[in-house]
Amino acid sequence: MSITQSLNNWKATDWYASAGTLLVGISGGADSMFLGHALAASNRSFAVAHIHHGLRDEADAEAEMVAFWANKWNAPFHQLSLSAQHWAGEKDSLHQKARKLRYAFFEQLMDENGYPFCLTAHHRDDQAETILMSWLKGKTGALRLIPEKRGRFIRPMLSFSSSEIRQWMDSQQLPYAIDASNASPKYLRGLVRHQWLEPLSAFLPEAPSLIIRRATALNERLEVQQEMADFFLLNTSSRNENGTCTLNLDKLPAHFSVKTKREITRRWLEQFEFSAGEKIKALEMFEAHTGGGITLSAGRLQRTREGLTLIQTTILAPEKMTITVEALPQSCQWYQQQVHICITGAEKGISRDPKIWRLDADAVHFPIEIRHWETGDHMKPLGAPGEMKLSDIFVNEHFSPDHKQTAMIFCDQQGIFGLAGFRMADRVKVTSHTRRLLEIVFS
Repeated sequence: MSITQSLNNWKATDWYASAGTLLVGISGGADSMFLGHALAASNRSFAVAHIHHGLRDEADAEAEMVAFWANKWNAPFHQLSLSAQHWAGEKDSLHQKARKLRYAFFEQLMDENGYPFCLTAHHRDDQAETILMSWLKGKTGALRLIPEKRGRFIRPMLSFSSSEIRQWMDSQQLPYAIDASNASPKYLRGLVRHQWLEPLSAFLPEAPSLIIRRATALNERLEVQQEMADFFLLNTSSRNENGTCTLNLDKLPAHFSVKTKREITRRWLEQFEFSAGEKIKALEMFEAHTGGGITLSAGRLQRTREGLTLIQTTILAPEKMTITVEALPQSCQWYQQQVHICITGAEKGISRDPKIWRLDADAVHFPIEIRHWETGDHMKPLGAPGEMKLSDIFVNEHFSPDHKQTAMIFCDQQGIFGLAGFRMADRVKVTSHTRRLLEIVFS
């Protein structure tokens, strides 16, 4: 493998040919330094983003090395320096929190500087590790794959192995940092990498590629099966005006196997946003005797002679309210939470504090309405490739039913522009053209 061969493939892509400077995430490790050298060798303009996590003694030296390297190639250098306060009191794992901060930083840099794409140095072994971790975590659907392109994020190195990258860097006598924490078995990825994938690759060098091919083929088959299941659900499922949902398995073709009927049942159950434990219990009702039933957060699931029925219960919700904001500044209260909204200067920039939102004030069309979630609510979240239902965001963020009832939804004349404390809409993001900020403080 050579940088020249890499560039020949990259130059045919839309991201490489795009106007403007590319943003590259560089930690200082072999993988990201290889990516940087590849772009530098092609004379493609790029900027460097580096995160100093403040967790290791070596981090200072690594940041200095990356900054020096960026200066050598006349690349703009951006650094996010984190401290202990960024890690305190977090429910997410260290890796999950670091990933959220990293991608938020990349998004901010692209918005503020007009960088069209951000490149990260994920490689083939990362892909295989992600698949194995997805499997170990008990995913019942498709195995997780790292996409080569997701919105404005590009992973151009997924065809390269870690050993190929390191061999090339060593052959060129190019410096790079080694993060010893990556080998720690206290983290699942480190355990999978060093105790599973590396020994397996030593015995069978093509193991990562085989894992990726098998996972890709499995996901494709699952997609076909799911489409077929959805087709048959159109004729076998119903919902009455009281919200009672029914799955009539007797309407399925007689020759369908038990496994096929079970898969259709599983797809039908997905609509109810059960917790992981409830999903298992709900699917067990497929095997239950007629008349059997269980009570779940969404209602009473009953096994009938024809199939399954869910009699949905109404969660005792707090008294609903709607707050209209027509003039600023304004302070109001949403249940136990204080909200202060005002206009401020663009020089404040984007806030990394989740309790302080700063949006492009001219992208918000007054009056603002703060209200409860309604079925069908959707928006295009910042950084997302397309529209998302708020119900899907609730699932991703592990909202409890009670939390969902008191979620604070921000709307303007064009629709929803934020789910307080979690996601804001892409259309109100701060850019280099922002003149005024709409600041929302939650306390």
